[in-house]
Amino acid sequence: MSKLDNVVKVTITRETQPVGKASFNVIMVVGANYTFSGRYKLYSTDDLAALAADLTGGTGAIEYKAAQRIASQSPRPNSFAGGSVKVGDTTWTDALNAIKLENGNFYGVIAATKTVATQKLVCNWINANKRCGMFSTAGTDVGAGVIDIIDQNLSTDTTSLVKYVKTNALDRCVVIYHKDAATDYVEAGLLAALLVQRPGTYTPMFTTVVGSAVDDLTPTQQANLFSKYGSSYEEVGEVNIIQEGWVGTGEYVDFMPIWLDWLESQLQSSIYSLLVNSPKVPYTDAGIGLIEAEVKKVLKLEQSANAISEDAFDDNKIRIGGFVTSVPALANISSVDKLARTLKEVKFTAFYENPIHRVEVNGIIKI
Repeated sequence: MSKLDNVVKVTITRETQPVGKASFNVIMVVGANYTFSGRYKLYSTDDLAALAADLTGGTGAIEYKAAQRIASQSPRPNSFAGGSVKVGDTTWTDALNAIKLENGNFYGVIAATKTVATQKLVCNWINANKRCGMFSTAGTDVGAGVIDIIDQNLSTDTTSLVKYVKTNALDRCVVIYHKDAATDYVEAGLLAALLVQRPGTYTPMFTTVVGSAVDDLTPTQQANLFSKYGSSYEEVGEVNIIQEGWVGTGEYVDFMPIWLDWLESQLQSSIYSLLVNSPKVPYTDAGIGLIEAEVKKVLKLEQSANAISEDAFDDNKIRIGGFVTSVPALANISSVDKLARTLKEVKFTAFYENPIHRVEVNGIIKI
């Protein structure tokens, strides 16, 4: 011990224990043509040859076509996952459960199938397991010859995937009509183009999917599709763009589920980091204030990213933008919660910053 230590002793403890966060940029392509022994395998978007070597059918496999679309985007994810459906699986639901059990490190889901019954099962699994999925389809089934998505209205369409997603209010699945859905996999490109970005900073509308062909729908076909919360990929104003990007509740996928899942993850991670890296967060007004400070920190970061709108109030001084937080006073917390070491009633209200999708201009020209 030095003489200086006798006067001033400094001990520095590193409080930087890492806390895992949901993998919002990991897309899993689930399919039945993988030949690797396990359920889950990670691939680089720079090396699709490794994927082809693991597929029955190689570059001709539908899993490869989906991966090609992911790898074609710019910017693009560095990697993606393969999820294997095995011969002995009763349903794709069983396969997805087995994949998640082996490795749940994925958020986006692309199904390498155009069989509508199977797509519906995958949609249900996605909603039950808090993931985000995108699908494309050309009709009731591959080769069915009935294009009920765009040529039948909401009431007469009884079988399509997009009608199923809307009817069941599946708020984690986007369905895109595409005449070449069996081979194009525009949905994989869209999901890759979105998830490579920070949640809350983009909209699916106007996204160009590199490598995908566009459709040309009539106004009636568009109306039929959009009434079911389906999306399209068309040329508008000489630019190829995704039109809409709705999930089955009519919300846009950038908000629900992506940003809401992201916000939940950030709040959980931030508060947990405080708890796990502190000797003790005391059950006092000061300790409660530390929890509120973590919530505010996350919300301020979202506000700086333009995911949460700027602070704003209407003429009656009612908040219409930004966010507000509240926590209970220690004096108002029950002894039951204190003994259980559980803090409840930590609340916030925040306003999502919606993007502009449409503009109406009215002008008068005078001479």
